[in-house]
Amino acid sequence: MPTLIAPEAGFVTTANNRAVPDDYPTFITHDWQDAYRATRATELLEAKTDWDIDSTLSMQLDRVSLVWRDVRAAVEAVDPSNTAVRDALLILKGWDGDLATDSTAASVFQAFLWDIIGRAAREGPTLL
Repeated sequence: MPTLIAPEAGFVTTANNRAVPDDYPTFITHDWQDAYRATRATELLEAKTDWDIDSTLSMQLDRVSLVWRDVRAAVEAVDPSNTAVRDALLILKGWDGDLATDSTAASVFQAFLWDIIGRAAREGPTLL
């Protein structure tokens, strides 16, 4: 099994992302998740040293979308082709990436992601 003793960072983060290099000698799985959750956990862990129950709970309930950080500039640069696109862009403008359940922008962004994923799945390699 993968082992890490006394990591330099002082902690280990993992969230179903690839935890071993490609050349790791033992097969673990081929079904890794992207690293967004682990990256966000690392950000939060690096930002504090005085952890307590409340701050740990807050970290567990964090809703920041790192995907939004990655695609924000491209999404905001889209030239609206119709009223619906323009309205969606207006909702997303200034959104902080918080995926709160009562956030209209979060809902618009998730719908956008599902649409893009569906288009990519239907188009397959021709999309690239």
